Amino acid sequence: MSTLTPESLHGILRQFFPAKNDFGTSDFLEELKELGDFGVVSQDDLVALLDKRSREVLGIDQSPMSKEEIRWAEYCSGKEDVALRLREKRWFTFSGLLRIGMELEFGEPYRHYSENRDGIR
Repeated sequence: MSTLTPESLHGILRQFFPAKNDFGTSDFLEELKELGDFGVVSQDDLVALLDKRSREVLGIDQSPMSKEEIRWAEYCSGKEDVALRLREKRWFTFSGLLRIGMELEFGEPYRHYSENRDGIR
């Protein structure tokens, strides 16, 4: 049972998600902490989570975004970035896809955790 590292986490995400979602600047340290806080500490743990959740996660990534979501993203990232992501039919980075998987797996406790992380609560 190999412990997760930023490099192994990124490698496993590459196995489950399309290369077009491998954008952004994460060093995966924050994601490793989150995974560990929810008991996902080994490569096998992460593979099991993604085996269970990756199809649903990709379905969410590929689903149409609402006008409100698009406006918010344009405000945060700019219209050009959002237009590119819509053309390429990708929305979330690897970090975002991972966090969707965690929300699907851990439900309300993870939602509260992420709201606290983001300063929403």
